[in-house]
Amino acid sequence: MNWSDFRHLLHECAEKSGEEWMTHACLKNELKHHAGQLIECEHSPSLMMHYCFQKEKTVMLRAEMDGLCIQEKTGLDYCSKNDVRMHACGHDGHMTILCRISELLSAVDDFPVNVLLVFQSSEETGAGALDIIMNQDFLKICPDEAIALHVMPQLKKGFYTKKGVICAGGKEVDLLMKGEASHCALLNKEEDALRKAMHFLCELDHQAWKSGFVSFNVCHGGNARNQTADHCLLEGTVRFLEASCESELLHWISSHLPKDSSAKFSMGYPVLINHGKMSEIAIRCGCTEIKDPLWICDDFAFYAQRIPSVYVLMGMESEFPLHHPCFDFDDDLIEMGSDFLMKFLQLI
Repeated sequence: MNWSDFRHLLHECAEKSGEEWMTHACLKNELKHHAGQLIECEHSPSLMMHYCFQKEKTVMLRAEMDGLCIQEKTGLDYCSKNDVRMHACGHDGHMTILCRISELLSAVDDFPVNVLLVFQSSEETGAGALDIIMNQDFLKICPDEAIALHVMPQLKKGFYTKKGVICAGGKEVDLLMKGEASHCALLNKEEDALRKAMHFLCELDHQAWKSGFVSFNVCHGGNARNQTADHCLLEGTVRFLEASCESELLHWISSHLPKDSSAKFSMGYPVLINHGKMSEIAIRCGCTEIKDPLWICDDFAFYAQRIPSVYVLMGMESEFPLHHPCFDFDDDLIEMGSDFLMKFLQLI
């Protein structure tokens, strides 16, 4: 298999979280030729591939399937064919790495551990991991440990991890400010929903938390340029490195809401904490240990809450960051990433 071509095929069919059925079909069409047990998940595009070598330990490898709601601007021959859908987070590369591992495992009669390859839907919404965790086939296989790779364009080529907290937890937050519509010449400032939002954001701008932050990046409000706004919706995110900071941030938001306002929080992601022993094995495999955790979120944290897990960053040296409309995965990382994971599996 030419794995670069396969990755390009996945890139072309980027899909929204929970709707990755074209991606499901591409993966299934490839994996059905491999030696493992292909497991489809009921009512979900997610897939699993189980390699049972009759060993005591089973190790899970996770790759995400979903794209982002971004209009691609790479100009590549294999640019996404789906409007406002793009693989701008490297998930096409992560899936391809696991497919190559499946091919490598198909070629051996024995291996040190059993392996469960999880191709997971809906990482970007945080729902996909929980669906897998509750899946009956997953519970029956019951993996003992887990590892996931994630490309990181700002790092030099190589592998990176750290013990303990490696990624932030996070929640999405929507704030709805309500006001009263009237002619702007009446100067009814106190009932202007946009002004309420501005005052809230100014207060927020003067806050600083050691282990977290709140950021609002979308604002919808008002109906006409000469009318005070009767509504204003702020859409943002809360990020935290400790559970206690999460509580502090949510309390601050709730206690500083203007009159006639409401807050809605998503379920979100927990803090992603690497297991000590698993991190040490990754470091033995060639990972450079980083000092500071990242402010990104990943629902791999749900697996890490339940079984010893390690999250490994894969440097790429790209000029474009994740979620940029010009980002593209580096095909050289397919072999590099799968070789790293095979080494990890044999050391564990």
